[in-house]
Amino acid sequence: MKVFDARRNHINLFVDFFPKTLRSVDPMVWPSIFDTHLAPGFTESRRIQLGYSSLLKPPPWIGRYPPFWDEYDQLCCFIKENKIANDSYTLIMVTDINANPTDRFRLIGYDVITDSFISGISNFFPNNIKNYQNELNENFLFEQMLTAKKFARTMEEKFNSTHPSWSVKKLWLKEKP
Repeated sequence: MKVFDARRNHINLFVDFFPKTLRSVDPMVWPSIFDTHLAPGFTESRRIQLGYSSLLKPPPWIGRYPPFWDEYDQLCCFIKENKIANDSYTLIMVTDINANPTDRFRLIGYDVITDSFISGISNFFPNNIKNYQNELNENFLFEQMLTAKKFARTMEEKFNSTHPSWSVKKLWLKEKP
């Protein structure tokens, strides 16, 4: 698995609980620049305030796991065609733990997610992560893959009935030129 997205800069919806540089695979925690139809129970004005809505609609097909794009080049072309300011977003890549990046992506940590991209770190804080807080880096992600795997097993045991499958994913940032 290798998927991409453009995430909003300078948005931390949980500023009182998390570090300023909070990063996550979870689009509810770190919103995409595209309208992703997240938080459908909120009014449109509230979705916009939370960063879950945008006038920028992605094409009908971007990939198997919306809001993630399968094709990096397609994402970049869409951003360029829509004249999105370069300083308003950060390009990310999400991969399985065995993948290595290309094109100047930098690994920033490991996230533990459900099959619907809900983060066990930032979406289930603080009760479930308290024993692992010292293992998190400045982006609120695991620094070590083995620790992330251990946390994934803990989450599977704890939430088997509602979220039976947890996996570890690498989160990469595109280096700015």
